Amino acid sequence: PVPHLPHGAGLPGLPSMSGRSHTPDPAGYAANRREDLVERLKVVSGPLVNVTGTAQSRAAEWIIEGDDFKLGAKSPFLVQRYVLALIYYSMGGEGWGI
Repeated sequence: PVPHLPHGAGLPGLPSMSGRSHTPDPAGYAANRREDLVERLKVVSGPLVNVTGTAQSRAAEWIIEGDDFKLGAKSPFLVQRYVLALIYYSMGGEGWGI
């Protein structure tokens, strides 16, 4: 299972985007948001985005469900935030002590 970060929490140890001007992509709230995001993230990680338990799928799940920014597939910040989450999950970030 993917650990759920409380709303308002960024990934521990990673800078948040608070303080930056950001307007969520209104199209990102459409019913097909998940599918659009997964297709966009496949460009970065290929089919591993769909393999349960991989760092790629866990990072994608965090982007889709856990990230308070709720970025849409067209957001210029999507790949950057996904890659940071991917690094976090790839390096066992859930076990890091702060």
